[in-house]
Amino acid sequence: VLRESWQRHWRYGRWALASCIASWMPTYIFYPLLSTFSGIAQSGELRALMNFFSPLDQTLSALSLLFLPYAAQVQAEQGIRGLAALTRNLMILSVIGAAVYWGLVVGFRGPIFRLLYAGKYANVGYLLPVLAFGSIFWAAGYGPAIALRAIESPKSIFVAYFATTAISVIVGVPATRAFGLKGAVWASNAAEVASFVVLMFLMRSKLATATEAA
Repeated sequence: VLRESWQRHWRYGRWALASCIASWMPTYIFYPLLSTFSGIAQSGELRALMNFFSPLDQTLSALSLLFLPYAAQVQAEQGIRGLAALTRNLMILSVIGAAVYWGLVVGFRGPIFRLLYAGKYANVGYLLPVLAFGSIFWAAGYGPAIALRAIESPKSIFVAYFATTAISVIVGVPATRAFGLKGAVWASNAAEVASFVVLMFLMRSKLATATEAA
């Protein structure tokens, strides 16, 4: 029993660890790219923009730790149908929460920039709606990600984040080189949309397979 427990932990944990590494790349790869192609000043401007994304990301990450055991319980007690319904509800709540948050940030970006940065970086405030667009897709991906973890498929999470990393490199390098900060933000959006699409595809495939097996 102990050996089986260790084996199951290893099968899950190695992919969970790989997912953490893969998810780090799309978030931070644009800082060295901007520093290389456009100078460290634009890298600082990206950091100033991403500071608005961090509260949303950290909130959803914390909530996912709470919802994961609940999702596993729902899957065990109600089966795949119950998990699919929970996933849909989580996705809707995440999108609504992200939309409300960004609506407030974008709507009051002038005073917020003056309060946080003493008027600095206001020249990149026009990119906040662009950043908001991509982060809403990122938020929508939390529902499918929780479902995939609940059915013990962290490998699927790694696949989705690996696809995100690949797009960040393939699209991000030329876009950042050609358009600087604007190209980096749009390339990041492309990666986040791709991550959501891959997560949805893998979740549907896994749930369909589990339903057939049941």
